Amino acid sequence: MSTDSLVLEPIVQKVRNPIDRELCIALLNKYHPHGADSRGFASVHSYWVLVDRNTEAFLAVALLTYNMRNVFKKANRLYFNNLLDYEEALFVKRIMSVPPFKVAGELLIGIGREIVNDGIKALFSFVYPGMEGKLYQFAKWKFGWKTGGYQFVYKDLRS
Repeated sequence: MSTDSLVLEPIVQKVRNPIDRELCIALLNKYHPHGADSRGFASVHSYWVLVDRNTEAFLAVALLTYNMRNVFKKANRLYFNNLLDYEEALFVKRIMSVPPFKVAGELLIGIGREIVNDGIKALFSFVYPGMEGKLYQFAKWKFGWKTGGYQFVYKDLRS
């Protein structure tokens, strides 16, 4: 076997078909500490994956939703001078990767590049208690307030 076949060529893709969506849900349920979180699926905006171009293997999965209104209002006031409309920001509700965190960080960077075409100007999330948020650091997100052990993180896509 050639070592060339072991080189990953990751690409970021928005999940568009139901079979891949079900795979995302299954992967999150199996490998994310909090599962896919079936509550609030009516507010699911999209699933995004980092896929190896050669094997079509999913390397990382992210679930984006519209923001919780209270989180959006606070973030908009503190970090965006109340310049964002509710529909211009999404919340990264779940993200996980099979390899080390760097791959999930690459997915965050890729989503940021792609989603601005949909009029999205900001992404928000929380780092779980006890976690350091290294994938957000890698993706150059900013750290905001802390509440109940959760660290708020955000990425301004306007710049």
